[in-house]
Amino acid sequence: MVCWIAAYWIELKFRYVLLNSALTSSSSGKRLPGGTNVQNTPHATVFPAGFARYITLGFLMNIPEHDHDAIVRRAIELLGGKQKFFAEADRELADTNGRWKQNVEIIGRILRAHLFVEHYIGEYLAKANPRLGALGEAKVSFAQKVALLDASNNEIALILPGIKRLNKIRNRLAHNLDAQVTEEDATVFLSSNRFAALRVARSSEQVQTGEPIEILEDFSKHVAMALNYEFSPMSQAIAQAIQEVHLGRGIT
Repeated sequence: MVCWIAAYWIELKFRYVLLNSALTSSSSGKRLPGGTNVQNTPHATVFPAGFARYITLGFLMNIPEHDHDAIVRRAIELLGGKQKFFAEADRELADTNGRWKQNVEIIGRILRAHLFVEHYIGEYLAKANPRLGALGEAKVSFAQKVALLDASNNEIALILPGIKRLNKIRNRLAHNLDAQVTEEDATVFLSSNRFAALRVARSSEQVQTGEPIEILEDFSKHVAMALNYEFSPMSQAIAQAIQEVHLGRGIT
């Protein structure tokens, strides 16, 4: 059974052999005009016009040289002829290019937010559980880290749905290359009443577009602050000051 690496090299060799065959079989030595996607030469195979740019390697791995032509001819037969062979090649190349041409800005913003939140979850778990081992060395996934958060803690409960939705968006990107944040996603983030209220309050100081990706980023920063609050010296000082004032003992 030919491994996938050998199969990949065979595909490259297809392109190499067919192109060279087309270039050397013409009695005039010149390619004749063809359609938009193909070029034709007399007594030669039909090949896509963009192959010359696409070819980078011309050798097979673990396949004897004397088998190359036979492999090419048999593959063409199996796909129903030269036209179907090259149509399939064009289709696969177009599919690959289509998947590659994603909105890299949105992808970067999603991944940054996901990594950012994961960092703060890890810090929170380490501070809340001093005897806990190194999560990084334990290879704990994002979802597993989220499962370790105490859902009975009201502060955590408020942000859990949004954290889980962020991970869902990240997984959607990984599995489907679907680089987008939807209105439905934004609604989940805004379901945290405290986050929604703080965002409205901040709108008087900073212009906000209301775009789902912007809401995702704002929520990620909110999560960082919420997780950091419990163990922050500043927050502890504020909490103590509130308690002292509330109890009427004053600040000394």
